[in-house]
Amino acid sequence: MVETTGLRERRLELRRRAVRDAAAEEFSKVGYELATLEDIGERLGLSKAGLYYYVEGKERLLIDLADDAVARVETAIEGDMEDSTDGQRRRRFVAAHMSVALHTATGQVLAANLERLFSMPDARPVWERYEQALQDILVDGIDSGEFGEIDPVITSRMLLAAMNATARWFDPGGPMSADDLVERTVHT
Repeated sequence: MVETTGLRERRLELRRRAVRDAAAEEFSKVGYELATLEDIGERLGLSKAGLYYYVEGKERLLIDLADDAVARVETAIEGDMEDSTDGQRRRRFVAAHMSVALHTATGQVLAANLERLFSMPDARPVWERYEQALQDILVDGIDSGEFGEIDPVITSRMLLAAMNATARWFDPGGPMSADDLVERTVHT
């Protein structure tokens, strides 16, 4: 019976992942405001009522997508962070953030809906966790003398705002690839 319960949980999580992916695609295609649960469900062959089995609503989907984007960056920077200088850690953070923002529908949806997310109390813990990760890198760099005297709160917020804005103005059909932009940003 334990195997059946484990299998059921894995299937449920896979289905929730599919719902989040469909929501990211729909939000990316038409925008959060115009996206409907009916359209998201249609992408998966589910009715709106069937969709509610997997998610509480459109707002929760947006918060879950923000959490997914943050988790992707956290996973990307986990590697050998302890053996790196603070400058290398900051560059890895920036590269991971920019890659998610430019290469994934989830990251693009997050960048396009930051103001909305900031107004959602349930989304605040996700953002605070993310800000804190960058602030910790900055504080370590200040303590080691690598970054000089900067305010980690202001600096982290400015960096995150600039990186998130990039997904809004970057033209993937333009003269520079997303990877080139990430590379240039990391070395700024």
